[in-house]
Amino acid sequence: VIAYDSTGRFLHLYSAAGGGPGEFRAGPLLFPGPQNTVWALDQNRLVRLEQRFRHIDTRNLGLQFFVSNLLVLSDSTVVVARRTSAPGDSLFSVSLMDTSWNVTRSLERASNRYGLALLTPATGGGFWTLGINQLELRKYSNRGELDQSVEVRSPFFEPWDAVPSSEGLDGFDVPPRSRHNVIYQAPNGRLVILTAVADPDWTPMPSNRMFNPAELDESALYDTVLSVVDVTNGRTIGTRRV
Repeated sequence: VIAYDSTGRFLHLYSAAGGGPGEFRAGPLLFPGPQNTVWALDQNRLVRLEQRFRHIDTRNLGLQFFVSNLLVLSDSTVVVARRTSAPGDSLFSVSLMDTSWNVTRSLERASNRYGLALLTPATGGGFWTLGINQLELRKYSNRGELDQSVEVRSPFFEPWDAVPSSEGLDGFDVPPRSRHNVIYQAPNGRLVILTAVADPDWTPMPSNRMFNPAELDESALYDTVLSVVDVTNGRTIGTRRV
């Protein structure tokens, strides 16, 4: 984990590979924490660092608790998009939690394994959610009350709920599904969405049963589209392939 100032000048480095306290088993997800702390999510572990990257503590969130996105709302409340797993089942949810990781309010649930949700702070307080496979934006207050729901009118994205049975670990014989990767509310109130869309030149693999999916470069399957959305009516104001 490396910190730079706004001019690009190097400030701090934190490097600790492993599975012990303060160590990372993979590249962590980074979030701004309360009181100028940095929160680093390493799979189902939370590593908390001071502003200059001194280790505060490491918390194990449980074997069946995997966080995909997180926003710190206050010193005592966070909103978490997470997955809980049980044999034969996966459940995605968005919940308000305290800093001891107890659920204080459940907001959204999706039972299919592609029900991940994206989060972003809303202008004026609260936050937005958007499923990676959906077009319904929801705005909540910091207390978890639903303030607004708007359907995005996108010219290129079609929502989906499940994956065809032919699209599995053995191959890629159907076009890859478009999925949202990032949402961000700009100061002018417009919402920016980054979406991975199928490469128009994508073709089925000639011999997918003999291919090792772990070797596939997924970036070759997708292009990225940047969309600007009016959150008052869901209208897509403009798009650009980047």
